[in-house]
Amino acid sequence: MPGGAPLHDQVVSGATGSQYLDLVPSPNARYVALMVMQPGPAGASTVTSTIHDAATGAVLANLGPGVRVAKFSSDGEAVLTVG
Repeated sequence: MPGGAPLHDQVVSGATGSQYLDLVPSPNARYVALMVMQPGPAGASTVTSTIHDAATGAVLANLGPGVRVAKFSSDGEAVLTVG
């Protein structure tokens, strides 16, 4: 994208072995949902989801284990979750 510049750059943090799973931006680009696969005991894995401020990376909400964000509402004020 010519002339574009990143607003925020952040390394996905979590337990050793965590893997980036998905990223869902809000339509107004104010928020972003980040889903990470966390390793668990005996090889089981759990998805963890967080809602971030897209400009600063600040965590605004931690969703329960196994909850994935499917999409944001058109105004970015609500999320559709699965799980």
